[in-house]
Amino acid sequence: MPIIHFINNKTQTAGGMKNVLNYVSRKEKTVSEDKRFVTGVNCSPETALDEMTATKNLYHKPDGRLYHHLVQSFPSGYEIEPELAH
Repeated sequence: MPIIHFINNKTQTAGGMKNVLNYVSRKEKTVSEDKRFVTGVNCSPETALDEMTATKNLYHKPDGRLYHHLVQSFPSGYEIEPELAH
């Protein structure tokens, strides 16, 4: 059965957010048959870091929770189309 795991990083920094964005958008994990599965909600993946930082600054909340990092995992041999998993 697939699972979704929440990564609880209590100490969050802008540098850490940049590292997470780079990690979750790695080509070897997000490309299948020449189609890239990287999208954003209310932001563009290419400018997500700048947009998220601008939003934090706009509301004068530079500290605290900067992002949520969730991991979607499937068991070995589990057959699922990338479009459906995305």
